[in-house]
Amino acid sequence: MVKRIEQLDGVRTVAIAAVFIHHTLKIKLLWMGVDLFFILSGFLITGILLHNKSQKLGQYFGHFYKRRARRILPPYALLLVVTSIVFGLAWIRHWHYYFLFMNFLLAFHIPHPQSLDILWSLAVEEQFYLFWPFAVYFLSEQAIVWLAAACILIASAAAAATRYDPRLRFRTISTKRFDIHFHQGGEADARRLAGIAEDVASGLDATLGPANGRVHVILVNQNDLPNGWATPVPYNVIEIAAAGPRGGALIGNTDDWLRLVFTHEYTHIVHLGRSRGWIGG
Repeated sequence: MVKRIEQLDGVRTVAIAAVFIHHTLKIKLLWMGVDLFFILSGFLITGILLHNKSQKLGQYFGHFYKRRARRILPPYALLLVVTSIVFGLAWIRHWHYYFLFMNFLLAFHIPHPQSLDILWSLAVEEQFYLFWPFAVYFLSEQAIVWLAAACILIASAAAAATRYDPRLRFRTISTKRFDIHFHQGGEADARRLAGIAEDVASGLDATLGPANGRVHVILVNQNDLPNGWATPVPYNVIEIAAAGPRGGALIGNTDDWLRLVFTHEYTHIVHLGRSRGWIGG
């Protein structure tokens, strides 16, 4: 029997809170909550599989998949029954997706009841269950580590390659401290941001100090959520979603939302630089 790690209950609480806040207050924390759930699941499932690795082949797989079925199938079947009662049986038209590929419904924009949107994360888990038990059983622990590292690198490369709409063609405006990257239709905002960036940087230099090296700012408009993020790894990058906020949004109640978002993200870059980098901070 694998010993329960009670300290992980606190991590589960953070993950649940992040998902709850995302859906109720519309604050973008879903990525953190779901990612934490996936990390926890991968860690715990791998521990269970390693613990049972000495069992015979049939016993190893039978024990694992029986436990997964008991945990997943009852609430999953209940959700489908309730959805059928409330929204009808239209989802059955694409029944084959509901075994293991519910995430494809969203990826391919296939019509389905909105109540079933949540199944995408379950589909990712189920696909993991199909692959990982075989890897753990047939590979050494060292090979498992290498395989996990390779999966992370491949997933990161795939995410980077598909991050932006391939129809976007980027150009660059360079200033004293910044390289502003923008695509068609965004030149006016990019030129305004170039002025804002130098003005904000000049003000922060006196108090926080300058950023370590040039800062690349990506101005992209491919969704309806005005937001941004920043990272110093592997080099200073800020991405800003160029969709103007609605007046009712918190970020919309400002004189200049672009200045607000840039100042917020640039401050992260400077702080991490002053604390001697990502790891040093």
